Amino acid sequence: VQDALLAIHKARHTYDPKQPFENWMYGIARYKLIDMIRKQTKLQEREISDDEVVTFFIEAPNKDHEGMRRDLTKALATLPSQQQEIVTKTKIDGYSYAEVAEDLGMTETAVKVAAHRAFKRLRKWLLRYGYE
Repeated sequence: VQDALLAIHKARHTYDPKQPFENWMYGIARYKLIDMIRKQTKLQEREISDDEVVTFFIEAPNKDHEGMRRDLTKALATLPSQQQEIVTKTKIDGYSYAEVAEDLGMTETAVKVAAHRAFKRLRKWLLRYGYE
């Protein structure tokens, strides 16, 4: 809602008083909604959720998850050692990015970038082997 209101405010110079206000306003709000949906969809496609990582690595409640857990462990083994350590510490051991950064002598931003790259590689590996 705030994004839509800001967009309406920024675009107020484009409003033609001879035309209906509601149509102009709803048009801007509609495109802001579409932008938000696209952004959410892109984020969901690119990321592995924390719940998936925790389920596969830690919980494995039944036999089916054991196979997935093994596969995710194999996928993790394909990562460079630093990325393995970052994923393990943040998603399995529960450390924050700040704690991991301090432990590894990196900036928090560098840890987040490395984690993102690791998740991207894990996702690519898992998709290649039939996980969706």
